[in-house]
Amino acid sequence: YTKWFDSHYVRDYVDTKRKYIKQKVQRWWDSVRPSTMLGILVDNLPFNAHRNSGKLQLTVFLIAIACTIWPLICFLVYKDDIHVRFWLGEIPLYVCLMVPCVILLPNVGLTLFQSQHCCADEKNPGYQCCSIRTAAAQKVVLIFWGLVAVACIGGGGLVLHQSAEVSTNLVQNCGQDPQSAAIEEEWQNLDEFYDKCSAKRTKPITRCPGYTGKVKDKAIAEYLEDVELEFDCAGFCKFWAKPLFQDQIDIEPGARCATELGAHIAAAGQSIGLPIVVVGLSYLCVGLLFATYDSL
Repeated sequence: YTKWFDSHYVRDYVDTKRKYIKQKVQRWWDSVRPSTMLGILVDNLPFNAHRNSGKLQLTVFLIAIACTIWPLICFLVYKDDIHVRFWLGEIPLYVCLMVPCVILLPNVGLTLFQSQHCCADEKNPGYQCCSIRTAAAQKVVLIFWGLVAVACIGGGGLVLHQSAEVSTNLVQNCGQDPQSAAIEEEWQNLDEFYDKCSAKRTKPITRCPGYTGKVKDKAIAEYLEDVELEFDCAGFCKFWAKPLFQDQIDIEPGARCATELGAHIAAAGQSIGLPIVVVGLSYLCVGLLFATYDSL
């Protein structure tokens, strides 16, 4: 059996089969590897964008514009939201405005590494068309698209982390951080004052004698009023509290203002941060694919 297996005929047969299988695997990999798949997508771009660098840049620019629509909508929605600005500061708004600024970096990078040459065209002698050196373009794509990805993932992740932390502090640890502790202290101060002024709270607290002098922090008192009226809640850290600035009948039973605020802040953070992180991951994936694309 061993002599038969070692014969030249069997070895040649095995080598032939091995080469055949290797060729089949190589052809399959060439058809599904990232650069080939991206080539199929790019080669089917509208208005022959893959054949003209100007049109390719226009396509990338239109994609960038599409990715900035949602951050700009979030900016317009939350720029006047006093709760987002009070608890999260200006960071979410800056992140929304950052996206339109950094997302155009791939176009800028391609322009910097662009060179012109004369294309052979018998009908239009001296016709100028733009082309981008492949090696340089691949580096530009990887660097500039990577910068966009890092900025978006970092900015969106920061908003998600900050909003989740604030929401947790409001819902689970209310009064333990300086901001919520100051609001809770002011609420307790006004609650005691209101009980002495009107035990059944039939008279608005603002009409109680000495209300202005009892308020320790006017800004916080006004904020408490805004929160109560907007979220139809009562108390701040305390559950089942009586409202200060509106009728009890308008309050949903058990609706605590800190809990309502925490849910609002969490929703705002997710609305802003999550789509921006997705944009960053998409740019990272496309940048890695373009870095392997040989037809830039």
